[in-house]
Amino acid sequence: SKIILPLVGGAIAADQSTGFGLAAPVALDFNLSGHGAPMSSQSVAFNHAPLAPAAPTQTDWVFEGWFADAALTVPFDFSTQLTADTTAYAAWSNILDVITSLLLTPSATSVDQGGFITVAVMGLDSGGHPIADVTHLATLTSSVGTDAITGNMIAFLHASSHVITATAGHSVGSVSISVMPAAGPAGYRDLASTGVPPLRA
Repeated sequence: SKIILPLVGGAIAADQSTGFGLAAPVALDFNLSGHGAPMSSQSVAFNHAPLAPAAPTQTDWVFEGWFADAALTVPFDFSTQLTADTTAYAAWSNILDVITSLLLTPSATSVDQGGFITVAVMGLDSGGHPIADVTHLATLTSSVGTDAITGNMIAFLHASSHVITATAGHSVGSVSISVMPAAGPAGYRDLASTGVPPLRA
């Protein structure tokens, strides 16, 4: 006599059966679209939903989600049960296309004449939420032409209020810095504050 076991999954399962009524697992591949670190394929039990992986990352790019097609028009549904090998495609946007404004954080908002500060630049989205540090992508300028700017460091040669502006792509932000006059000899400074000229020998 012959014992016939029922095959779970029907005809599709029969085509992929490993024997004894069990369907072979299927593979979910991840196409990173040229960004991020390579990801291993996920083995998924036949007719089961895959697990959503941790979002990939890459400097200066923003991950926008997984899609079911290479044209990135149909979002990938990780609750869908898979019955065949499948590929999920990653969508990315350049950070400069995502941020809409900049938040400048100076190492100090007040500095003595001849001193310097550094400025960190954070990119914000349209809701004002921080996206990423874009200091390395920002160009700094000053309202005072004599300020010396090297990278994100600004040296102040003249005492006054200085407005430091950062530009990254189409986004702009600014911050005000107060530069205090350089202090002279103590006696001279005190007399000068009264309007009386200093005594000379």
